[in-house]
Amino acid sequence: MLILRRFIFTLLASMVPAVEVKGAIPFGMALGLEAWMAYIAALIGSGFVVCFLAFFTNWFYRFCKRKNLLKRFIGWMDRITTKNQ
Repeated sequence: MLILRRFIFTLLASMVPAVEVKGAIPFGMALGLEAWMAYIAALIGSGFVVCFLAFFTNWFYRFCKRKNLLKRFIGWMDRITTKNQ
């Protein structure tokens, strides 16, 4: 049970933007996890954040476009994406 708690703390630490994987691995090792286990926890935690942001930003963009919110920002994003396609 103690290893699971350390794994979860390392996973949560890797979700903090300033810490991410580079800080979570030493943090997990300082808690007493083996290096490979701290690495896995850090990757999983960082992956959660990436997946959440990818889903949320897409949802937010479509919501704002549908409701005509933040017109200048959405227009700016549309111009950039069409220019860089």
